[in-house]
Amino acid sequence: MYLSSFRPDQKQGRLLLDEAAVRSAVGCRQVFFPAVKDPANPILTAETPWEGDGPYTMQDLLAYLPDSGVYRMPYTTYRASPYSYGRGYAVSSDGLHWERPAWKDRRPEEFAMFFDETEGGSGRWCLPSAACSNLYDPRPECPPDERFKRMDFKVAGNRVWFSPDGVSGWHEYPGNPVWNGTSDMLQCLWDPNIRKFVCYFKLWKIWGEERDDSPAGSHPVTALAVTWNERKLDDGWIELYGDHFVTLHPESRAEVGWRSLILRDGDEADDDGGGGRLSGAWHTKRVVHRAVSDDFIHWSGEQEVMDVDERDRPDANIQIVQVFLMGGYYLALLSLHDQRGHFDQQLAFSRDGIRWKRPWRGSLIGHGAPGEFDSGMASPAMAPIILGNQMILYYGGMSITHADSGTGSNAIGRAILRRDGFACWQAEDAPAQLETEVFRRTENGLWLNADAEGGRITAALLDRDDVPFPGCGHENCRPIIEDSATYPDCFLPVTWDGIEGLPPDERLRVQLRFRNARVYSILI
Repeated sequence: MYLSSFRPDQKQGRLLLDEAAVRSAVGCRQVFFPAVKDPANPILTAETPWEGDGPYTMQDLLAYLPDSGVYRMPYTTYRASPYSYGRGYAVSSDGLHWERPAWKDRRPEEFAMFFDETEGGSGRWCLPSAACSNLYDPRPECPPDERFKRMDFKVAGNRVWFSPDGVSGWHEYPGNPVWNGTSDMLQCLWDPNIRKFVCYFKLWKIWGEERDDSPAGSHPVTALAVTWNERKLDDGWIELYGDHFVTLHPESRAEVGWRSLILRDGDEADDDGGGGRLSGAWHTKRVVHRAVSDDFIHWSGEQEVMDVDERDRPDANIQIVQVFLMGGYYLALLSLHDQRGHFDQQLAFSRDGIRWKRPWRGSLIGHGAPGEFDSGMASPAMAPIILGNQMILYYGGMSITHADSGTGSNAIGRAILRRDGFACWQAEDAPAQLETEVFRRTENGLWLNADAEGGRITAALLDRDDVPFPGCGHENCRPIIEDSATYPDCFLPVTWDGIEGLPPDERLRVQLRFRNARVYSILI
């Protein structure tokens, strides 16, 4: 079993995001869509003193628990004074109405998921860091009391914890720390495609001009680090040094050790709220990396997988990622932010979890207007809950920016998209044609998530020679002239006169011809 936000009885359509799914598209264009915020926001606010400034979302995974038939939404809380973090969760039977369990009224020291980072605090009630990620281990050989796992970041080395249910009974792996060389924004998941644990994490990348003995006096340099120390020198240079610089070895394990950089100084920006300077003579940005493990204990293969580029603001960087599998892709919801301190959520996708694409740079979920609960930041959106013809994305909202030093309020809101509605292929008045790559069939029928109200769609099933199977051509297809959103699961059936079911081939290609219509996904 792979624990995710999707219920086991929910069928997933094939998303049509790029050439991995779409062989050709003529006469139509791809359109991406922002999510629409619920007017009822915020959905969850602070209810107890230990929740401090309020709950928000981080790297944890929203999950559907088949045994109990409920959704569980983990959240993080923050208190500015005294400085401390907490972790809690809410549950829902329908994905819309949420309740805190009875533990919310307990004292912190009785609550296994709460922890304290205040000076002099115990720090060991369970998990002594706000930077941690949990997951469900589906392997049959996994001991029952280790079914839920959590990775807890510490500069001195990451620590692993186990629990039978992801809520209580957390116990520490005796061999901790298990892994050094990540930074504090990390997300772990079980990848059923490669049958390995995967961790996405942040490293700081440092850019600058390093001093040397050449006539120019310096040369360009980049470096990776978990953290570093700074020392101003007297002659317009600065030294960055420390024990936590990282050297990648993608085929093995990264090295973490001492390094000293003497960089040209000047014109650097202020701290962006997380220890980085996003512009200046030398500057730093967060860059997403990936590592894999067979057992959640031994990690290797660290490599860079995602960064900003020339299409982003010069001072932009990716703070956090939330990765999940959906519709034949790895999808990532990115918290993109820059020197202004706002967080906005963007969409990225990948076929292998390593090479990522971001063709659309609009905000999937943006920060709100002044006075709204999320006016400062829209923190990481969680994997969507599928409810009928909609996708529900829960995200954290903060009233202050990442660079603000004062206190504010946090809450959790939700945003809504059409089911599979991250993007569509849209045709106007002129006829359009879209052909898919070969899909391995999982059903004995073809369904479309499409809107043809006021338009028309027909479909053909093609064999290996690009010839329609007998009886499954466009001339036999009963035209689709409605919106599948009127169907309970947002999929409408495609039928051909005189044909029931699909051809016996296990691998099929679909050809669609349409006008004045949108196509979102295919179920076959």
